[in-house]
Parts: sequence; structure tokens; C-alpha cells
Amino acid sequence: MTPAESIARAVLRIFRAQKAEADNGTESFGRWHARLTAALDVPIVDTYRQGGKRAKAPADMADDLVSAAKERALFTARSINDTSSQWIEEGREPEDVFSADRAASIGLTEQAYAVHQTVALVAQKRGQKLTWRIAGGACEFCRKMEGRTRAAGKSFGKDKFGNLLYHPPAHANCDCSLQITGKPKKPVRKKSYGRDLSPWER
Repeated sequence: MTPAESIARAVLRIFRAQKAEADNGTESFGRWHARLTAALDVPIVDTYRQGGKRAKAPADMADDLVSAAKERALFTARSINDTSSQWIEEGREPEDVFSADRAASIGLTEQAYAVHQTVALVAQKRGQKLTWRIAGGACEFCRKMEGRTRAAGKSFGKDKFGNLLYHPPAHANCDCSLQITGKPKKPVRKKSYGRDLSPWER
């Protein structure tokens, strides 16, 4: 099972319970923050750890990556619940709000976020630079990001909501990636990225 699938499965379990409440008119999203955070904690932490291995993160970064993952799980849970609450208030059907497709999209987006934040943190610790790369079929916003190079820890600009972007994804289902450039330098103080991205409509 891929990290994206593990995250999607955790989200879908919560969605099913929330949909049952929504169908009965008894939903209360505030009390679901802690439950969704707990459900996301393990798969997101595992995804960061896998990202650390791929990025060849030094051993002394292990605790930093776990902390970043837990902060991300908390943020993601709040973002998901806030969006779900908004969509229900707008009159959207529970089948759409709590769909398997939405859970899958969240899984893919969170996997991408974990991978690229890990790369950014490792590059920053090594004093390297990052170059933004797009994939085929990139959106207009991401095409403008192609080739931008920044010192790790410096923003690439702002997303469409005006929030600073330190790494992909720039939006839900973003396929952009990072290329590490430059030789490693002496370690520098890391920057936390856990709350910089907007709570997208997911």
C-alpha cells in the first residue's frame, strides 16, 4: 500500500462516520478534529519517515521530521473538517463531501506535501538550493513556477491565496517536484513549514 493510499484509507474511515451523522442531521465537526488528527498521525508520520530515507536525511533529523509530520497531521485534520463543514452548510450532498474520491485526492496531496517538505528540510539543513520543476499537464500557475531556484528555506512566491510557498504542492493534486542543486554547505537552522499552505478545497 502506498503512503497516499494509507492516508486516504484513514480519512475515509472518518468520512464514513461523519456521513452517517450528516445523513441523520447530527453532525458536529468540531469534535471530529481530534479523531481525524489521531487517524492521520500514523500514516503521515510514516510518510515523512519514508521521505527522509529517500532524501537521505541525516540521523539527527529524525525527531524534526516526526515533529513536522505531527504538526502537518493536525493542520490537515482541521483543514479537512473546516472544508467539510463549509460544504455541508452550502448544501452539498454528503455523498460528495465524504466521497472516496475526495479521500483519495487528500491522500495524494498529503503524500506529495510530506515528500517535498522532507526534501526541503534536508536541503536546508545542508545549505543547498531548490529548483521548482513541473510535470506534464501542469496548470497555468505551476507553469510560471518552472525553473525558479531558491535557497532552501526561502519562499518561491505566493499561492493563489496569498500564502508563501516553500515547496510543492501548490494546490490539491499538484504534480510538481523539487530538484536539489548546489553542494552541501554547513548546517543552517531549519524552518517549519507545517502551516504555510492554504486549506484547499479538498
